[in-house]
Amino acid sequence: MMNFWVAGADWDGEDKTPEFIEKGIWQNGYTDKYLDRVNAIQAGDRIAIKAIYGQKYNMPFNNYGCLVSCMKVKAIGTVKKNLNDGRTLEVEWEQQFEPEKIIYFYTYRQTITRIKRKDVQDCIFSGHTQDLTELENLYKKRSESRKEKLTDEFILKQFKNVPNFNHIEQNTEHRKLFLELARYIHETPMDWWVAPSERPPVRFGTNNKFNGRNSTVSYVAAVGFDQDGTFYIPNENESEFSIDELGTIRLTASKLEELKSMSLNKMETDRDPFVGYWPENYNIIDIIETNMNPSEQIKQPLNRILFGAAGTGKTYHTINHALSIIENKPLEILEQEDRTAQKLRFDQYKEQGQIKFVTFHQSFSYEDFVEGIRAETDDNGQLSYDVKAGVFKEICEDAQIEIDAKQNNVSAPIEASINSAIDQLITQAKTEEMIFHTKRGAEIKVSSNSAGTLFALTSTGSNITLSIRHIRNYLKTQSDIIVDQKSYEWAIANSLRSEVEYAKSIEKVKPYVLIIDEINRGNISRIFGELITLIEDSKRQGADDALSVTLPYSKDDFSVPDNVYIIGTMNSSDRSLTGLDIALRRRFTFIEMPPKPEFLTGVEVMGLDIRKLLEVINQRIEVLLDRDHCIGHANFMTLQKDPSLTNLAQIFKQKIIPQLQEYFFDDWSKINMVLNANGMLRSNGIDKSVLFPNVAHESESYFEEQKTWEVVDDVFNSIESFTKIIKH
Repeated sequence: MMNFWVAGADWDGEDKTPEFIEKGIWQNGYTDKYLDRVNAIQAGDRIAIKAIYGQKYNMPFNNYGCLVSCMKVKAIGTVKKNLNDGRTLEVEWEQQFEPEKIIYFYTYRQTITRIKRKDVQDCIFSGHTQDLTELENLYKKRSESRKEKLTDEFILKQFKNVPNFNHIEQNTEHRKLFLELARYIHETPMDWWVAPSERPPVRFGTNNKFNGRNSTVSYVAAVGFDQDGTFYIPNENESEFSIDELGTIRLTASKLEELKSMSLNKMETDRDPFVGYWPENYNIIDIIETNMNPSEQIKQPLNRILFGAAGTGKTYHTINHALSIIENKPLEILEQEDRTAQKLRFDQYKEQGQIKFVTFHQSFSYEDFVEGIRAETDDNGQLSYDVKAGVFKEICEDAQIEIDAKQNNVSAPIEASINSAIDQLITQAKTEEMIFHTKRGAEIKVSSNSAGTLFALTSTGSNITLSIRHIRNYLKTQSDIIVDQKSYEWAIANSLRSEVEYAKSIEKVKPYVLIIDEINRGNISRIFGELITLIEDSKRQGADDALSVTLPYSKDDFSVPDNVYIIGTMNSSDRSLTGLDIALRRRFTFIEMPPKPEFLTGVEVMGLDIRKLLEVINQRIEVLLDRDHCIGHANFMTLQKDPSLTNLAQIFKQKIIPQLQEYFFDDWSKINMVLNANGMLRSNGIDKSVLFPNVAHESESYFEEQKTWEVVDDVFNSIESFTKIIKH
């Protein structure tokens, strides 16, 4: 797949363009920046040399007095070889523009950047003319949007309710730096919005198709606040950030200047008015959409299993299925969203206990899943044997508390305010010990480690890990009853009640999702026990035929709430569907996840079509074995970023051939057929007289068909051996 790049040639004021063209190269002037980005460029990619400047007067269109970002294109060419030193490319320069061609608005300030926009690619490399009428309308909108001066008070008000924003408001330097960032992003223009359930909760980017508080079109960075000021986490899919710039970055004056120098993701020019939105705009949109177009609840199966061969993305897609349930979005919409934003949301729901993830295995038991007796030591060193809930009972209890809090209270707690109260508690506990008192008046000192885990130091000197899950549930139920002997968590929740806000109207009951990876690897009958009946739709709490059971250890009356969803994954090549417990199969909806060779469209290694390679291999496996044992596309996905022969060889050596060995029970002749006898495997005959010199002649017929096989390492260094898999 060909990519298009623009690159600078200014080395501390010296224009290297003539030298690059004469030598047939392009070179990165930095020895410590953009190295990974340069190494990602492939032979055959198109590249242009550019220079960036701003111009306000004598423009070829009416720019309404706005400063216009301009990009001179000095030369274009094709990359012939990447030396993979992070700096040097061999380039066949095709055309040097005299005078230079100029691109307006869509400019790229960093030393080397990939061009994603098709219209900009066409203007630079195919000779298309830029639409100046579009630019004139754009700058007209921009000039109108800047008539009103944004006050500090207006901007600060937008983020007032964001956790820890008080650190920004109360510190002069932090406030000044953030206000400068906020104005720059708004005037670019890009949007600011707050996603209360995400961490960090603030985003900037483009959000012009708002379908709910977590829906984004494309965010550039996630922003958060603490006592040291503002920090941001770049979106790894934003091409302006190099790999060494990902992770948490502290906002400083120099980092702000770097952001300003980037050609960050701009919104489409057809927005009217052409302005960046503020968080309050999304609140208004949310209210209007809720009142005018209430979305219908998507009918979701309560129990589903994603099944397919190894490497087909089953676990990967559990994130989409979980978000579809929680956010009431179709899978088709989620598949178009940014993956990094989805993972952030998924992790946040998981942190809040709305999603739980568990992997079944042979040692996993009923006691791990539902409940069991565990030995624990109390504050006084006394050993006790208490009944502890397993992962399934825990999520059912949380889901039941959600139902009780939303349906039984006159006013229900607002989830965002609970999250904010807990976040502020953890932040404060990281810097100082906080003192609380239990119902009996005992004093506890609470602190937190850097990961946000809370600990209680008791009067007896014991250090106990606290459960944020129980603190959250106490705040939801507003109950004074101690649950699971969690008196310390009750003491903390009791002190936080004043921080929680309550809604006058009842909020919708939230769904809870349990993801069971490798569900068929566990002993299903043993793990689910009597609950195999209760997870059925018609037996759930609130259904006409609802059932409950008495649990064997706690003797509690237990039923499964109807807001608990189960998502399982199953490797069909590991055990066929018919081998799965029939009682379980009857209660689950099965969704096949077949290999998707189309995900590899356009991926080539030295001219070899990887999509075609996977299709042919799987066709042969279906004939020789069955469709449950096909090779998954996920095995080849790394070739999208690194389409090298070395990477392809490692995939075959470490993944494909070992997988085929397991599928065919080391029947190397069939494995060789799958590979179309391409030379990667070599058979050797057996010399009976050497190995078995004393064996009688009557056994000779046994040795006629016997061969030994070996993997020929040298063959993997040739692209022709891979090409032979699909060709003669």
